[in-house]
Amino acid sequence: MPVLLEAILAALLIAANQAGAVAGVGMKKSTATKLCSISEAAKTSAADLAARLATIRLSLKDAQKAAKQQDVIAATRANLTTPAKVLRYYANSASKEASDALNDWTGDNTKLIGHAMYTAGRIDELMLLFQNSQNDNSGGQDSCLAEDNGNHPGNKQAAQACNTEDITTIEAKPTDLATKVTQELAGVSSIHAGAGTECHLTASLSAKYSTYAAPMQLIGGLITIPAGGDLTPGNDLATKRGTVALFKKLKEHGSALKTKLTPAINQAPTDYNGLKKLLKTKAERKKLGPAAKAALHWAEPKRDEELDSELKKIFGISDDETDGAYITSLADFNLKVHTTPTETDNINLFNLNDDQLSEALSDALEQNRQQAASKPCTAKESKDKPQNTDSDTCASKGPGDNCKDGCKLERTGDNKKCVKDPDYKPPQAEEAKPGVNCSSHTTKETCEAVTGTAPPGKKSVCGWIEDKCKDFSFLLNKHFALSMVSAAFVALLF
Repeated sequence: MPVLLEAILAALLIAANQAGAVAGVGMKKSTATKLCSISEAAKTSAADLAARLATIRLSLKDAQKAAKQQDVIAATRANLTTPAKVLRYYANSASKEASDALNDWTGDNTKLIGHAMYTAGRIDELMLLFQNSQNDNSGGQDSCLAEDNGNHPGNKQAAQACNTEDITTIEAKPTDLATKVTQELAGVSSIHAGAGTECHLTASLSAKYSTYAAPMQLIGGLITIPAGGDLTPGNDLATKRGTVALFKKLKEHGSALKTKLTPAINQAPTDYNGLKKLLKTKAERKKLGPAAKAALHWAEPKRDEELDSELKKIFGISDDETDGAYITSLADFNLKVHTTPTETDNINLFNLNDDQLSEALSDALEQNRQQAASKPCTAKESKDKPQNTDSDTCASKGPGDNCKDGCKLERTGDNKKCVKDPDYKPPQAEEAKPGVNCSSHTTKETCEAVTGTAPPGKKSVCGWIEDKCKDFSFLLNKHFALSMVSAAFVALLF
């Protein structure tokens, strides 16, 4: 019996010595390096989101400005209405694309950014704690981060990627965190160094505290320190990466998160050179296909050569070596707007701010309304008659004596050109035929004494009506026109 008891006690002592031999073992530096690599990638998440939001903001701002610019062009240049409409729709599309991208960050995706940052913080502090738990003597063999073979020389740079003091200085670098976690922890089935017993972080907890039975869980349970110390059991990180919540979330959503951070967003051009670039080549013009279909109500989208042929017609492009009529017409496009509450100046379209664009558009719409109101109503206008803008008409008159009737001379240094006069008001239509001015007579006697060929059924050219001298021919034609309109209206009813 004593012999058997002695044997049992000897076996227990050996087991105890073996168990105690691994308490205080250090962590492999390779494990710390891999975890810090994951942290480094996750820590860029805030910078990634900031950069993405900046891109979205710029796209929205440019789209809104481009839309205003094209509205001004359409309102001031009748011959550019169609190309301006296509580019307006393109700006609308860019605005919608940016808005959709912004919607990506109104819910769970933003929470995942926070989750990635939080995970990085959990990794960093633990790895720095292990790195700095060592003897200041770098030649000592008692550090908590050890060579994989068990050699324990001090090294306070092993977890340097985890040592970030100012997160705001990190530059954007979107990474697929799902792939990162998978690759870094693949094959990491153990994390303890081959030898060593001097790491106080992995010493026997049950020996230090009178009662301590449960293991210590670190980084959400990715790393476990048993109550008796050691890093040997329960630290298969390759398996735990799919079950520990901090890393499982990154594996499940990390790839999708990157796809929300990286795709390009169309930018609607707001400057002259940007428009030139968009219209310069077939590949660039192709971007306008959906906008042209929507703006011009094409039943089916046009493709390749057919699409490019239509776009060239719309923008007046003969070949890729020339800018085309649309771009050329905008080369010197200046508008008179306020620069201060009391001062105005002619400023290039592409240099106008948002308020000045609104002013230019409002002025153009009001001018168009006044011009439409001043034109006499006609029964029919020819659809085949080419329409020229006032600006084109003035330019064709040249800077000579013919520059009048809605046009005026504008001087720039020694140069002068005939331009549209925004203050011009067309004269009111006369109530008499050429050569007869009935309205100039102020008495009944002189009115009825006007000589000329009287209209059928009338004794004189002019007649005294409602204390005014009026032309009978004009009144007769007006009565006839009203009769025709009334007859047409009755025909519609019956």
